[in-house]
Amino acid sequence: MLISPFRLLVLTLCLGIGGLAGADERGFPADFDVPPELWGGIGGGVSRSERAALRHVPVILVSEPGRSHRDWLGANPGNAAPLENGSVVQALLDAGFLPIEIWIPDLSREGDSMGSIEEATDDLKTFISAVMGYTGADRVQLVAQGLGGLLVRITLSKYNIARWIEAEVYLAVPFHGSSGFLPDAEVLHGDPGAWIAAPDSDLVREILLGGETLRVPDPGTGEPRPIPALTVRNGF
Repeated sequence: MLISPFRLLVLTLCLGIGGLAGADERGFPADFDVPPELWGGIGGGVSRSERAALRHVPVILVSEPGRSHRDWLGANPGNAAPLENGSVVQALLDAGFLPIEIWIPDLSREGDSMGSIEEATDDLKTFISAVMGYTGADRVQLVAQGLGGLLVRITLSKYNIARWIEAEVYLAVPFHGSSGFLPDAEVLHGDPGAWIAAPDSDLVREILLGGETLRVPDPGTGEPRPIPALTVRNGF
């Protein structure tokens, strides 16, 4: 079952950014083949047997580089009003999502900038594929925040895997660049996240070449159709 991107937005926007029921740090299920490149993460329920009860297209929450799954568990609400139930993940659970339908990879070490955009796109693609294989779903829904949204879009474009995506929600993603980018000299010394956020970046232009909403062939007609998507801006 698909939950609309608008409803997915409502569930996540109350956010700040920011458990699996009783959200602890248990990580992923023991029988999930965790991509070795991940720094950590959480989600996926208890075991593969739960896939038989799948209700929704699984959701993958993608954090800003340097942040972690803890944000989605309510650790960093920013300037947003606290959620009654404490976290975005708990809001999804309260809305009827099963633990096996909620996944949060840590694609970089908490507190660090992302060392390589190239490697991170590989890691995200591998993780999406692993989630689909584990749950039996042929698509996923994506919710991404900040530069995590640029990473998502680069990954989908680089590998031409937009067909894997059922719906997208982007929160405060600098699709049109950000004034907080660093000079090229500093970028070359290890802050690729700053480079891709520059308003005149060739990569940002490439991401938006087809617009902010990706299109995939309709299974029935073969004609391009837009993926349901929402972008919430925050001054970018």
